[in-house]
Amino acid sequence: VSTLVLAVYLAWRLAGAIGAVATAVLLLATPLVWDLVPTLRVDLPQAVCIPIALLLLARPDWRRWLLAGLVIGIAISLKESALALVLVPLAWLPGTPWRRWLRLAGWFAVGVVLTAAWWWIWVWFAKHRIWPAPTLDTISNRGFDIPAPSGARLWTWVAILALGVLLCALRFRRNALGRGVVLTAVLLLPSAWYTLTNDQETRNYVGLAVIGCVATGVAVASVIRAAMRSLARRPRGRLLRNAFAVSVALIAIALALGSQITYRGKTMPQEASASAAGYVRSELKAPARVVSAFRDRSYFGVQLRDEAKVARIVSRVDPARGLDGYVWVGRRGFTTFGLTRDSLIRSLGNRATQFLVIAQPHPLSPAELVPALAGTPAFPEARRFSDATETTDVLRVSPSQVASVAQGLGVHMSVTTAFELLPELGADRLLSARPTVAGDAAQLDSLRSSLGVPICTRPGPTPTLVQFEPQGPGQPCPS
Repeated sequence: VSTLVLAVYLAWRLAGAIGAVATAVLLLATPLVWDLVPTLRVDLPQAVCIPIALLLLARPDWRRWLLAGLVIGIAISLKESALALVLVPLAWLPGTPWRRWLRLAGWFAVGVVLTAAWWWIWVWFAKHRIWPAPTLDTISNRGFDIPAPSGARLWTWVAILALGVLLCALRFRRNALGRGVVLTAVLLLPSAWYTLTNDQETRNYVGLAVIGCVATGVAVASVIRAAMRSLARRPRGRLLRNAFAVSVALIAIALALGSQITYRGKTMPQEASASAAGYVRSELKAPARVVSAFRDRSYFGVQLRDEAKVARIVSRVDPARGLDGYVWVGRRGFTTFGLTRDSLIRSLGNRATQFLVIAQPHPLSPAELVPALAGTPAFPEARRFSDATETTDVLRVSPSQVASVAQGLGVHMSVTTAFELLPELGADRLLSARPTVAGDAAQLDSLRSSLGVPICTRPGPTPTLVQFEPQGPGQPCPS
C-alpha cells in the first residue's frame, strides 16, 4: 500500500491530479505488483524505498539528502538490484552549483554508508569476497530454469512503459524530480537485464515496474493536457473536451478492471494454499507455531501473522560430507538442501508446534517424507488440499512423539535427486545411507541399473517409495 500511495503521490508532484490518476490506473493494471501482495518477499519493501528517496531528494536540503541516502542504503541492504541507485543524485547536478551539489551528495553518501556498509564488511569477513560477487555466484550456480517472461500482454506493457519513460525524459528534461524518475528507471535496467538473461523470477522487476508506471502516468498526463488544450480551441471546444475526458476515463476504468478480472486466479494464493491456510487457522490454539517447507512459507506467514509463528526446516547442505543424520535431501540446480534428524526433532518437537505444512511441487519441499510421517504417533492426522497446480499436505503434530518417530527415519529423496547425487557421492557412499527413493517403476529400475553394484531393495509405505541398500558379498537380499 505504501508503495502504491507514494508512487501516486510522486506522479501528483510531477503532473498533478491527472498524472496521479493515470499512475494509479497503471499500477492497478500491473499484474506483477498484485502477484507480490500476499507474500513476504522483499521486492515490494525495496520498491517503496524508491519514491521515498526521490521525494526526499526533490528539495536540496542536507537533512533530506541524508535521509534519502539512508533509504537507498536500506534498499541496497534488502537486495543488490538497488545498488546502482547510489547514482540517482546525478539527476540534480544540472542546475545546481557544483560545490553545493558535492556537499549534498556527500550527505547522501553518508546515509548510504550508515545503512549499507555493514553488509560489505560482514560479507568480507564471512567469505573474504566483495559483495555482491557471492550473491551473483549463488545465482549462477542454481542451474535451474525459470521460463523467461513472454506473451503479447507482457511485451505490450514493456513497450508502454518504455515509451512512457522516453516521453517523461523529453517532457521533464529541465525538472530535477522528473530527471530523477527517468534516471532511476535507467539505473534499474541493468539488474532487470541480468534477471532476464539468468532466468530469475519476475518479482525482480517490481521496482522498475513501479517507477515505469510513474513515468508513464506523468507522460500520459502531459499528452491528455495537450489534447484537451487543442480541443478547447476548436468549434464546440467545450463539448469535444468533455467528450474526450469521458472517453479517457472510460478507457482507464476498462484497463484497470479488465486487467484485474483477467488476472484474477493467476496470482497467489492457489486454491490448495488458501484452503490449507484456512484449515490451519481454524484449528490453531495459542501459543501456536507452524512449520513449513520453502514453498508457500511466506504466504502462510502472512495469513497466520497474528496467530502463529511460521518457521522453516530445510537448509543448504554439503553432500560431500555424507548423508548420515539426514532424513531428507533435495536438489535445486547445483545446490543440495536437506533436513537433518536433529533439526526435525528440534523444530517439530517444540511444544508450541501444531502443524507441519508441505506444499509441492517444489524442489525444496520434502514431499517424499509425507508417507513416512503421516499416521505415525507424531503425526496422527493428515489433510491434503489440491488444485490444478499444487498439492499441500497439512500434518497435525504431536511434539512429544516426534523424537521417537524421527529416530526410525532414514534419508528420503526423489529419484531425480538420487541421479544427481550419484556422480558426486558414488554408488557406494549413496547406498551406505540406505536411501528411500521416490519415483515411478521405470525411474526406479533406471536408478538400479545406473548404480552398477549389487543392491537390495525394500518396499516403502507406498508403491512409489523404495529403500535401496548395498548387498553384501555372497549374501542374499532379505525377503
